[in-house]
Amino acid sequence: MQGGSRKGTSVLCRLNSVFESRVVDVALPVICTLVYLSFALSLSAYETPDEPLREALSLFILQNGTLPLGPEPSIVNPIWGFSYAYTAYGPSLVAVPFLAIASLFTHDLIVLTIVVRLVNVLCGGICIWVTLRIGRRLFDSPVYAVLLAVFVGFTPQFAFMSSYLNNDVPSALACAVIILAWVRGLQDGWDVKTCALLGLGIGLCAITYYFGFGFIVLSIVVYGVSAFRAHAREQVSVKRLLALALLVFAVAMLVGGWYYVRNAFIYQGDIFGFGPRNELAEACAQVGFKPSDHVTPRNLGWSVGQMLFEPWGEIIWWKWTFYSFFGLFGYMKHMLPNAMYGAYGVVVLLAILGVAGSKTIAVRGRLLLPLALVASVLFAVAFAVYYSWSADYEPQGRYLYSAFVPVMIFAVCGVRLASRGLSWLVRAVSSRWAHRAAEGVDAIVRVALPLVVAVLYVVLFALAVHVGLSHCLLGADFNTDLAPFAQGF
Repeated sequence: MQGGSRKGTSVLCRLNSVFESRVVDVALPVICTLVYLSFALSLSAYETPDEPLREALSLFILQNGTLPLGPEPSIVNPIWGFSYAYTAYGPSLVAVPFLAIASLFTHDLIVLTIVVRLVNVLCGGICIWVTLRIGRRLFDSPVYAVLLAVFVGFTPQFAFMSSYLNNDVPSALACAVIILAWVRGLQDGWDVKTCALLGLGIGLCAITYYFGFGFIVLSIVVYGVSAFRAHAREQVSVKRLLALALLVFAVAMLVGGWYYVRNAFIYQGDIFGFGPRNELAEACAQVGFKPSDHVTPRNLGWSVGQMLFEPWGEIIWWKWTFYSFFGLFGYMKHMLPNAMYGAYGVVVLLAILGVAGSKTIAVRGRLLLPLALVASVLFAVAFAVYYSWSADYEPQGRYLYSAFVPVMIFAVCGVRLASRGLSWLVRAVSSRWAHRAAEGVDAIVRVALPLVVAVLYVVLFALAVHVGLSHCLLGADFNTDLAPFAQGF
């Protein structure tokens, strides 16, 4: 019986050594990046929500050498009557040097469309690398770190959005960077490098998507609470903690805060640009698309609960948000089979289960990190719900992507809890004389279950691409809606 135990332990050690390898840290992000790149090269420009308007910003900056003002006629959408220059457009800004280099060789608009997509392709790949770093710090077994990266990288909607220019995947990356900084700060203490990383994440969050702003608030809480504890427990000086906080602020302002200072000067103190944007849209949008024409649940007298669960035409808010969180492609028209949505529903159930088991990722026995992650999900959901209820009824899962990595962290916690339960069951059913053999089987189970889940998730991804995403992969082309914005190329 000792042989069985030793054999199981040996298998466990070998598998762990494979997943601990730095090769995995490089191979998995590279594989995902290549997958996203292949999609970017063949994705129809008529299946990429909002990409023409975001690409128009990049083209304007390249052509004029200056940042656009919101009412700039050449970038205002003729239907909706506003431009994306009013709201944060970090990814479009990052795309400019890519366009500048490409334009030295060609002005082919199809090629330039593919070039701007490289921003999101790279953001998607980097996000996988960051989640691996998070997983290696949070989980005691490297296989769970790999599972976390698989959950993130092989979610069909994430892969789809990593193949064209949008703010959603960069927002997920920014929030992942913030989480990594939290984990490092709580585990190792706040130093210059970690605080600079936190400032970078906050700045990226600020320059990408308002739906991720909950992470900025939570970063203040996480740093403040942990700094107070560090001062009380380790006698870290208040002067040093304040200096580090100032570093976080400075880096965040340098990366993303400048945009809001600029808005304050341009739009008479409206740092978000919402007021001027709505005024322009009211004046310039086509009839039926003006802000005053919007029919929202709030102005119909619906409660939030009614909006969430009652049909709006053929749409039910919670269902379509769930569908488009995992896989609803193009302009919300290419769906997956119900059975596949059922499989992704299991991931949600695992995440809910994982919240109960999230004490395992607590740092030094304290629940600050799990609570912050739960709060980040609640913030994202609250923002999306309020936006749909009060401003524009849009049940889109991408609005929750600031919480994408936290949800997947909890899903891994759920798998880990299930693995422990299965291990306990193996021990319980084994007889006393087979106890040592059961220990070997138990060791294998702890690695085998997450490994099997990872493999099944990749298989599910391949099926989702075949039956859903493939409808968008019609070959790279040029969306003629962008033509008015691309004059001069």
